[in-house]
Amino acid sequence: MFMGQCLCLILFFIKTRNHEKRNIYAIHPLVYAFPASLDICASTLGFIGLGMCASSIYQMTRGFIVVVTAIIGRLYLQKILKLHHWVSMCCIVIAITIVGMVGFLNSKDQDKSLDNTSPFGIFLILIGQVF
Repeated sequence: MFMGQCLCLILFFIKTRNHEKRNIYAIHPLVYAFPASLDICASTLGFIGLGMCASSIYQMTRGFIVVVTAIIGRLYLQKILKLHHWVSMCCIVIAITIVGMVGFLNSKDQDKSLDNTSPFGIFLILIGQVF
């Protein structure tokens, strides 16, 4: 993912350089600094959470991005969500809650397991999805 972003940055500089030669308005590169920093924070939080959780729980909680995207689309883009969208988002939230609780309760039973799951790790993964 980061290699793709770096390649996009190279293409951005090539594009703005060509635009400057033709006296076309160029976007300042620092415009992309804030979204890029949010992406780095989200990835960092997700990977720290991965260190505190089992990988299966990490993958399941990453499915929360569907809910975040739908809510942001509703709030900012005024997208109309139908009943089946809301029902599916409720199913996703219920499934993530069940998986997180089972993983956490299972890790309490097996103290020396490699797959110890901490609620703070799940919280970090979910916060990373919101970024």
